Amino acid sequence: RESYDRFNYAPIRRAGDYLYVSGVIIGSAPDGPKTPETFKEGARRALRYLRNRLAAFDASFDDVVMINSFHDWTAEEFKGD
Repeated sequence: RESYDRFNYAPIRRAGDYLYVSGVIIGSAPDGPKTPETFKEGARRALRYLRNRLAAFDASFDDVVMINSFHDWTAEEFKGD
């Protein structure tokens, strides 16, 4: 939420019949360990946040056409690509 104020963009905007939702940056706890579980919880928080933003406009994930999702997983424990 701080980033919305800092970078001057709205979390969600309506344009006619469309809602545009801006980026959600939610990661694992900054001071805690990066584990698969903290990554999952960060992703869940981001999706809950999106769900709540959509609900504020009487919409749900059933109304979503596309989601672009970018993830940075740089912890030593991560062995995937």
